[in-house]
Amino acid sequence: YKPLQKQWAASRCQAFEVLLAGDKGSAKTYWLLGTWLELLEIARKKHETTGRLQHKCRIIIFRRNLDELKDALAKSYDIYPVFDPVMGEAGYHINDKRWTFTSGATVTFRHLDGPEDYRAYHGQEIPGIAFDQLERHSYEEYSFIVANCRSGDPDYHAARRVNSTANPGGHDWLIPHFGIDKHPEGGKIIAVKVKNADGTEHEIRRAFIRARLRENPYLPPDYEAQLRAPMSEDEIAMYLEGDFFRVAGSYFSKFLRKSNFQPSRPVPASWEFRSSLDWGSSAPACWLLAARDNDNRLYVIDEVYGPGETGHRFGERLTQRFKAQ
Repeated sequence: YKPLQKQWAASRCQAFEVLLAGDKGSAKTYWLLGTWLELLEIARKKHETTGRLQHKCRIIIFRRNLDELKDALAKSYDIYPVFDPVMGEAGYHINDKRWTFTSGATVTFRHLDGPEDYRAYHGQEIPGIAFDQLERHSYEEYSFIVANCRSGDPDYHAARRVNSTANPGGHDWLIPHFGIDKHPEGGKIIAVKVKNADGTEHEIRRAFIRARLRENPYLPPDYEAQLRAPMSEDEIAMYLEGDFFRVAGSYFSKFLRKSNFQPSRPVPASWEFRSSLDWGSSAPACWLLAARDNDNRLYVIDEVYGPGETGHRFGERLTQRFKAQ
């Protein structure tokens, strides 16, 4: 495994949450597999030193459904048996979709197809968490699982990571979360200061690294043309130019630019408020709250966005948002 320049930058990034995102064909999935070799190396050395199997070194790679895992599984055979020749290909357990290394460390592939699947990971210790195609996952799923990125073994504390890949399209909560709106070319660490109940303060670091198709030298020379030929203007902007503000098939997507977004500020009570709901049970549902100023300009000031799943479930999400106002 020889990482490309952006893959290397993402692997060496000193952030707890790292998103490698952008163009199709930019070798993001290979990075998501190979970036865990450092954590696996810690487990290997601990096993050699202590003789104890490192079952606490758990890495889980998530995707939306089972079929989408097949590509990552196939690519994992290029990396993990080479890293651990003693384990070899025999280390892969097809029923559990898990690589078990000689050290006892594991890399497991899991899907989050059902609306409540993510809750199965409550209370678990997972020092290595990965999401392939993060735009396919809701913030609720992501934040719930990230809360389990921990280990009772202090030797793994510093190596804990949450690594993800994404293409434009899908859930757009990751745009402000990783600072894509402020740093569209990536390469910036966002530090969020959090104060604990005892008054101590810590920084949670996030980073977005932009991945480019043209930086992948292993693809056929006509591959970009092959992608462009059947694509629409929006799809080209999304998948070959990494435009996170485009939505394929949406009339208004071409008008969405950074200049359309304003920083947070107080909204006067004298402004007119209106809300709207575009319902979707499996496709995304969206509730918007808007305010109209005295010059007749309209501002969208809040939203709840994602698969509706059921009316009751979406109503619960709206209720929680109203309580937070």
